[in-house]
Amino acid sequence: MIAAQQYYIDYGPDMILERLQSLLPSYIPDSCLQGGKSLNYWMQGVVNGHKKSYFVRDRVPPLKVKCQAQRILADLTEEIVILMMPFVDRVALEA
Repeated sequence: MIAAQQYYIDYGPDMILERLQSLLPSYIPDSCLQGGKSLNYWMQGVVNGHKKSYFVRDRVPPLKVKCQAQRILADLTEEIVILMMPFVDRVALEA
């Protein structure tokens, strides 16, 4: 879970529930928090994701986890751009 990863990057392997509860609105979109699922639902998901993660289990340095997350995001962004190119070209031709 991305929220568990962000918590690890920000605060390391020790999960403090009070801290997580205060940070949860910055990790989870408002639309998800206002939906049918409670704050406790999301907290439980982040706590479980944190406990089961490779970065907690293997004690990966938070900076390395951040770099890996940034690399994944860059790769996904590049893939999205590649996938969108035919549509962008078509719209440009129609204009």
